[in-house]
Amino acid sequence: MKHTYAGYGYAQIRKLESHRRWLLNPPTQAPQLEDFGLEPPSSLSPT
Repeated sequence: MKHTYAGYGYAQIRKLESHRRWLLNPPTQAPQLEDFGLEPPSSLSPT
């Protein structure tokens, strides 16, 4: 049972660190489709 509590606690600490890092250094611009390997919207429209 102790491993369950320890794993949960460790996951919460990692989540907290991630959120804190994002708050201290927020993204400077919104993500673009190209950042994820997607094509621009003009080529995604139905034809």
